[in-house]
Amino acid sequence: MQHRVAQMEHKITETESLLERQIKDLEKTRIEEIEYHMREQKDYNEELETRFIEEVAEPIAEIDSSIEVLQSRIEALQSRLESLEVGISDSYSYIGDRLRANAFNAIALVQNSHLTLREQKLSPLRAPATNTPIPGFPEKVGDIVNLNDAQLTSLLFTLEEDVGISQELKLDRFRAAIGIAQSVP
Repeated sequence: MQHRVAQMEHKITETESLLERQIKDLEKTRIEEIEYHMREQKDYNEELETRFIEEVAEPIAEIDSSIEVLQSRIEALQSRLESLEVGISDSYSYIGDRLRANAFNAIALVQNSHLTLREQKLSPLRAPATNTPIPGFPEKVGDIVNLNDAQLTSLLFTLEEDVGISQELKLDRFRAAIGIAQSVP
């Protein structure tokens, strides 16, 4: 009986040992299966990431690039618009100066057209382009005949009159430009 108990104990030990090996084999197989599924999941995740990059991230990058191009164009247009605004402002200022000078000069021409004596004081004209007093403008009617060619050229140029003519014609042209009749001595 002891022998039988010893055999049974031996059989139980062998069975336990066999069960332990089978459990270890099952655990190893299960671990390998889990590792296999994890690799598959990793591969699948990488594939999804690649597809995401191809299908979403790259188009977003292209959109970002397009936005940068558009922003650059908008900045260029804003710069051009600012330049145009400055140009328009300068043009308005220039036109305003010309209009004020023309109005002032129209009054001066009428006043000068009534002068008949050499001693009478001239109403000075203003430079049409800048609406500023004309440097060297004669004070009296009689001072006109004392102007030299360089002075006449400068005055006619400032009044935007033809300067490519003889001194005698310049003198006549200047008298007419400031409203003095040819009959005034």
